[in-house]
Amino acid sequence: HFGLDTRMVQTLSHVMAVRPKTAREDMEKLWTDLEDSQRPLQMLEHRIRQMVDGKFAGKGRSEDKVMVLAAKYKLDRDATTKLISVMATREMVHGCDVDKDLEQLNQHMAASNKPSALVCMKLRHLSSGAPVG
Repeated sequence: HFGLDTRMVQTLSHVMAVRPKTAREDMEKLWTDLEDSQRPLQMLEHRIRQMVDGKFAGKGRSEDKVMVLAAKYKLDRDATTKLISVMATREMVHGCDVDKDLEQLNQHMAASNKPSALVCMKLRHLSSGAPVG
């Protein structure tokens, strides 16, 4: 579908074989990323490197909860998309309690005049797996 060559398909199969617990979520995220990318082959190579490095998170089970929080505070599209990705990483790579994280973020955003900016400022910290604070 994306013009993948045999080598790329084999590499993806090999990497996915060591991730059986998250294969479905990984493939859902990969498909979305490749569809949205102007350069799907380069995107797939990047995602495979992230998988090998243990930094890739497929579609998280927390996405619907993040969307509810984003709608509540009218987060812009950029902040929402990045927060979904970071929370999936926290959930699937770092093993964080996403429900607790979202409750803490809710408290921070409730006190903020610019919730989208707040989220964007916290992304690097959140992506490391550190506590929301």
